[in-house]
Amino acid sequence: MLVEAEELADLRLMVRDRLFAEVIVQLKEWKAANYHKQMVGSCREAKTFEEEFHKVFRIKLAYKMDSNVVFTPFSK
Repeated sequence: MLVEAEELADLRLMVRDRLFAEVIVQLKEWKAANYHKQMVGSCREAKTFEEEFHKVFRIKLAYKMDSNVVFTPFSK
């Protein structure tokens, strides 16, 4: 039983090493090619998405407060 446990542990270590050597390196290269890092903070794309979300949220809130109408984007 101890031999089986050691073999399983060796197999898991081998899989982990392959993941770190192949998959994680490819993910880091893909991320570097597709996302642009800012000097401070997170990536530029994430910041842009967050700014757009807050802008839409402010517009929705202003519309709701001005007209006292419930905003439903899927209304007919």
